[in-house]
Amino acid sequence: MASFTIVGTGTGTGQYIIPEAKQVIQGADVLIGGERNLAPWLGHTRKKYYVIKSPLIDVIKWIKKHYHQEKVVVLVSGDPGFYSLLTFLANYFPREEIQVIPGISSMQVAFARLSLPWHDAVLLNLHGRSLLTLDKYIHFPKMALLTDPINNPEKICNYLLSKGRNYGLIHICTNLGYPDENIKTLRLNEVFSLSDDNKDPTVMVILDE
Repeated sequence: MASFTIVGTGTGTGQYIIPEAKQVIQGADVLIGGERNLAPWLGHTRKKYYVIKSPLIDVIKWIKKHYHQEKVVVLVSGDPGFYSLLTFLANYFPREEIQVIPGISSMQVAFARLSLPWHDAVLLNLHGRSLLTLDKYIHFPKMALLTDPINNPEKICNYLLSKGRNYGLIHICTNLGYPDENIKTLRLNEVFSLSDDNKDPTVMVILDE
């Protein structure tokens, strides 16, 4: 049976990619992924590759063109099962044709940096989503949010304040695993400007004090 593999590449620098994932990538004939995920692997290989762009349906065509005869590997950031391309691809291929190699998500790295457990946290993705997603969790004691340049930390904090949450510690974790990694901690009810923290990817961890 034809199959292909989706590999989680962690935060993208190679530090948080598991040995099995490296093995699968090195044995691939065709690599598919975003520019950031492909970059570490293209300089030392003659593999075929496809850079994911819109429309995403083109990714399906590329996989179907190759996966019957060649080893196709799709590279995704973090873990494939956490707000990733796996959801989309599973709509077009039977599950038995998809192999998944787990990765380490930026959420996991953020909690590790803070020396905190995360089994009791609400994990939300605000990439391209309405801030109304937060409404039922306004007063939850532990949250972690994936932000984007529009739903950035400053906008999110102002939204929480407008909804009546005026307490808590905010950890803003930017570019985790990269040389310019930065973690900033402040109180939610402080007046602040985070104009230099609107980078992507950023994880916000919000805690009761």
